[in-house]
Amino acid sequence: RDWLHLNAVVWMDEEETVLISGRNQSIVMEFYRDSGIPQWILADHQGWPIAYYPYLLKPVGLRFDWPTTQHAPEVLPDVDNNPNTMDILLFDNGKDRLQHDNFPIAGEKGEIAEASSRLAQYRVNEKEMTVELVWQYGSARPDLYSEIRGDADRLSSGHYIGLFDLEGSDGRSVVLEINPSNGETVFEAEINRDGYRVECRELITEGDLELEIGAPVRNFVPKGVIEKYDSL
Repeated sequence: RDWLHLNAVVWMDEEETVLISGRNQSIVMEFYRDSGIPQWILADHQGWPIAYYPYLLKPVGLRFDWPTTQHAPEVLPDVDNNPNTMDILLFDNGKDRLQHDNFPIAGEKGEIAEASSRLAQYRVNEKEMTVELVWQYGSARPDLYSEIRGDADRLSSGHYIGLFDLEGSDGRSVVLEINPSNGETVFEAEINRDGYRVECRELITEGDLELEIGAPVRNFVPKGVIEKYDSL
């Protein structure tokens, strides 16, 4: 049985720790490499043995949802000039979110929310052992729900890029770029294939004299363009 389903490992050189993501337990954790003792655990508090209570981060802020069945955590540069905090960007698939009643994702109490996935930025305060959800994108777009795959990365511009592998789409995914400062969608394209990870790279350089792309170019044409010209 795949109890943990470890899908990310980040080696933290300066802190002598390791950051991991376990999808099947909906857990993001930083622990000391030598001892294996947790530094903190980002996860719903339900079901944990008492011995782990000191390591569970306390949610703060007006709005908070735990990540569930997440992928691809990335440690961001210091954005708040606080040496005690660590900002983490991740892809929150949200598969198990509807099972938790602590922080409903619907507007009114008792409303049944649609499943949704999102890019999410969490701020961990390692001194106070708290976690805050400081930014998210995708909760209002159930059309981007991605049950088992997804990616989130920070670009050199400071924008965030995400990949949503569309649930029940027969092999389609969406890549989009978001400006987190104002929520503007800079770029969005639908791809005619399943997606797992996405990287923003220069397409052609002097060293890429023989460039091979594993997907037809039409796969990267923005949604609606192909249909428009195919109908002519």
